[in-house]
Amino acid sequence: MTISDYQKGLFGYMSSDQFLALDDEKRQENIDLFRQKFIFEYPDVDVDLVNKITEEENKTYLRATGRGRVIPKINIVFPNQEEGYDMLSDSEKSQKIEEFKEKIPEIAATNPSQREDTEFFLNQSINQLERINNGEDRNWFQDKASRIGQGFVAGLLLLVKGL
Repeated sequence: MTISDYQKGLFGYMSSDQFLALDDEKRQENIDLFRQKFIFEYPDVDVDLVNKITEEENKTYLRATGRGRVIPKINIVFPNQEEGYDMLSDSEKSQKIEEFKEKIPEIAATNPSQREDTEFFLNQSINQLERINNGEDRNWFQDKASRIGQGFVAGLLLLVKGL
C-alpha cells in the first residue's frame, strides 16, 4: 500500500456512514487508530508523511463540517498547575511560562492527527496565563477586541493623514 492509498483510505473511512455515526470524540480516536494501524502494518513508511496527511485530512474534515478546531485530548500540565507555582515571584513565573512556550511544538507533536490544533490551543492558553501573570486579567475575547479597536484607530489615523 502506498501513501496515496493511505490518503484515499483515510478519506473513504472519514466519509463512511460508520464514521459519521460516531460522536466527535470517538471520530478523533478512530482517526488516530487508523493512522496507528497503517504505521504498524507498514513499518517502512515515512511516519512524518503519514502524520502530515492524517493531520491535513482531519483538519479539512473539521473545517468543512463546521467543527473548527479540536481541543486536544492529551494530558497537559500548565505551569500554573505545578506544585508551588503560586509561591513563585513574577519573574520566576515568567521564566516558567517561557520554558513551557519552548516545549509547545514538542508537546503538540505527541498528538500527530491534531498537531496544529493542539499547538493553537496551547499557545492561546499560555498567552492567557501570561496576560494574567502580567496583571492583564482579560480573556481572549477582550484582548482580541482591544487589538481590533487599536487597528481600527490606527487605520483611521492613516486615512486622516493621507487626506
